[in-house]
Amino acid sequence: MRLALDAGSVRAVIDAALLVPGHELATLALDHVRCPSADEAVAGWRVTTRGAHGCRESWVTARVAPSWRVMRERERLAAREQPAFGGLCGVTSDPDDSVLFVACPIDRVLRELHRVLRRTRGELVAYRPEQRAVLRTDSAWVQVRAVPLAEAEYHATVLAAQVGLGSTIPHAAIGDRVVHEAPLRGEPFRGEPGAARALGSALAQWHGLAEDPRHADASLRLPRESALDELDASLRACHALAVLDPGLGERAFAIAERLAGLVPARSRVVLRHGALTCARIRVLDGKVAVRGFLRSSRGPASRDLATLRVDLALSGIDPIRGSEAVLDGYGSSPTSAELRWFEANAALQSTCAAFERARVDWPQRATQVLQLAADAASAIAS
Repeated sequence: MRLALDAGSVRAVIDAALLVPGHELATLALDHVRCPSADEAVAGWRVTTRGAHGCRESWVTARVAPSWRVMRERERLAAREQPAFGGLCGVTSDPDDSVLFVACPIDRVLRELHRVLRRTRGELVAYRPEQRAVLRTDSAWVQVRAVPLAEAEYHATVLAAQVGLGSTIPHAAIGDRVVHEAPLRGEPFRGEPGAARALGSALAQWHGLAEDPRHADASLRLPRESALDELDASLRACHALAVLDPGLGERAFAIAERLAGLVPARSRVVLRHGALTCARIRVLDGKVAVRGFLRSSRGPASRDLATLRVDLALSGIDPIRGSEAVLDGYGSSPTSAELRWFEANAALQSTCAAFERARVDWPQRATQVLQLAADAASAIAS
């Protein structure tokens, strides 16, 4: 794992095997890290090269896996077309075959990425190796995804547009793994009271669609999730954190154990976004639009309200002021205990986010998130 995360080692590999002739490596920065299993890890490096036509940006994926798997994947990827992109090209591995290095746009999972880049001539603005790439064109955002556009996600987006959440309807192609969407205008939500009330009002309409007979068929196509599913997601996050730092993992499991004894009683089932954060909300002239319905489901409304509250706090925005304005626009609110329970779970599920974003201060950030979870859990019984 150290080889995949060491800038000097990665730079040496790029210089020796991945640079296109006539280019030199200008900058190198770790952009994304995740551990999909106990013996695998993926690190995404953002690269700038310098050539005759100036500086260009690209990415290199460093994938840690057992040597037999690295050798097999290197041979398989080397047999594919090897297009140059941003001054980089090719596939290689270290002498011990412990780390596979892949130059974008070759991707082990996103097989269509290089073809979509060539056809759309779009700008690659975001890239998570083996998960998702986002291209910007003159008329649309284009996503190349590992997970295809699901029927539930599509119907959730359509329903959200009908209640004024301003979502753009996605259009999918190539096995539903290449998704085109019109861009949403506006600035990210920052807890502004007027926008928060507008968001609360739109959320109330969105949540209420589950009880509207006119939308019964569409809403039933979304999966049903309960508080136990929420707790299960939190436990999985605790396991991931324990791999990174056993001490932090122990603290996380202690909070999860307490939450397991405080599971709220059955509550109102609504259509919910599932991953409502400031980055997924756009504000323009006091109106709001929401995107990213990949995790939409039917379940307790507290999930959306709690997730947003935690994200406001982690973004340095007063979560109480922002969430109170949302609840004011919403018109009603779940019980304080239920909201706090979901808030604690939302925080636990965010503990590894700073590590995945390759933040150097991720242990401190994880500690801060754990404190949010602990405070919310303590407030349940108070």
